[in-house]
Amino acid sequence: MKALLIGMILATVLMASAQAAPNVSVKFNYDFTNKVLCSTTVTTNCVDHFETLADVTGTLLGTQAVPAGATGVVTGITGQATVPGFGTVTIHEVAVAKNGAGARVQSDPLKSLTTVLLPLDAPSSFTATSP
Repeated sequence: MKALLIGMILATVLMASAQAAPNVSVKFNYDFTNKVLCSTTVTTNCVDHFETLADVTGTLLGTQAVPAGATGVVTGITGQATVPGFGTVTIHEVAVAKNGAGARVQSDPLKSLTTVLLPLDAPSSFTATSP
């Protein structure tokens, strides 16, 4: 009985660790033409950063800084996002800016979306014993 209980606890721990939210690398392009970058001195009408959002809930999954000195079309902006769940997951990337009043505004999330397949690993080192 004791060995069965230990095996069940071990299997539960292995399954829980396998279900931790995986990290996803994001990569995108952005056109900074005619756009001002936010800074410590520029806090209105400026592009501030980028965010990776969950499809259904809009939950924040990660942020990416604006590349320093960005002008024109910048390709290959990268970052990390922690995407919960498994299977095929849709995520969005948005540009976040500050308007003339300094309030947050963001680009349309439906204009920049992709799907990612997040595999679920099987438990490893699994053993079972009879009572």
